[in-house]
Amino acid sequence: MADNENKCPLCGKSTNEGEIFCGDCQEIAHNAYPEELLSNKGDSESLSGEGEKANPEMEKEDMSYEEKPIDKSIEENLQRASLSRSNKKLFIFVAVGLVFMLLLGTGGIFMKNKDEEATESAYWNKCIEENTPLSYSKYLVHYPEGKYSGEAQDKIMELREKERNEWEALRKSGNIDALFSFLADHPQTPYERQIKHVVDSLSWLQVMEQNTADAYQAYLDNVKIGRFTGEYEDVAEGRHDYLIQLKAVEGDELKDVEKVLSGFFKALSSVNNKEIQKYSASVLLKFFDKENQPDTVIADSLKADFKNRKIKSISYTLPPNLPEIIKDNKGIYFTTLSVKLETTFADRKKKKQSAERIFNIELDGEKRVRSMYQKGK
Repeated sequence: MADNENKCPLCGKSTNEGEIFCGDCQEIAHNAYPEELLSNKGDSESLSGEGEKANPEMEKEDMSYEEKPIDKSIEENLQRASLSRSNKKLFIFVAVGLVFMLLLGTGGIFMKNKDEEATESAYWNKCIEENTPLSYSKYLVHYPEGKYSGEAQDKIMELREKERNEWEALRKSGNIDALFSFLADHPQTPYERQIKHVVDSLSWLQVMEQNTADAYQAYLDNVKIGRFTGEYEDVAEGRHDYLIQLKAVEGDELKDVEKVLSGFFKALSSVNNKEIQKYSASVLLKFFDKENQPDTVIADSLKADFKNRKIKSISYTLPPNLPEIIKDNKGIYFTTLSVKLETTFADRKKKKQSAERIFNIELDGEKRVRSMYQKGK
């Protein structure tokens, strides 16, 4: 038993005095054995009997006691090592994933920026193709701090200046077609209201000159679609409604009107007050350039005009076939006559002058001339 006390319980090698384990097993014992094994000498002695006979049941019990802590400690160390390696792998996996995600995010931002730049460039190219202040203004709305914002502002200023110069050259031309072309070439121009006002006025003058129901209807249609501002819309509606109810004179009524017209112009040629009064209303609403002329002074006013112009006489000749004569719902007759004039001067050395004039003529309900004036003046 004395010899067994100095042997290592793990490997059976001799141990130094005072030591339980040999030098080779010291580290293993300290790491793997429970503390009570290191401090219980009696137990270690019972475990060290290598050549001594022992009770088989005790030996079996002692061996099971010895193996359990050794196997459990080794398994725990292996688990720790395995967990350590697993933690390292997990850390590496997470780190690689983070790097990948970072690279993916950076790449996504880069691609997004590239797409945005491509979209802006495409929009800008479209603006250049249209080349209007409106298109460049739209670009600035979409990209107020865009790559081409400075250039867009310069383009707007340049085009607006050019537009102003064109308008100044066009505004006094009186060319309706040119004005409409300007509006088509310069959408949303700041001069749109002025241009439409000019177009409206010029168009109305043309309508008044035609003075037909169709002409007034065409004006009203253009107002509805926005081509004209419609400053004369109410007047146009009134004239249109009035003219559409006019009817052509026929039969004996037509012959009576034609007879009055022929006699009136013969009276003017003779400059005879009595003859003029026979075929005219007591007051002519308009006679040449004068208004509200009494029939009693017509001949006198003609003679005064002849004297000033050194004219001896003027003869009026109607066409053989008179144009259509219209009557309205108030019994007023209307016609437009093309009349030939032959002027003889007081100075015999001056030759006669021949001309043709177009007159608008109205007769009242009693078929007497109440108005005569030259068309277009």
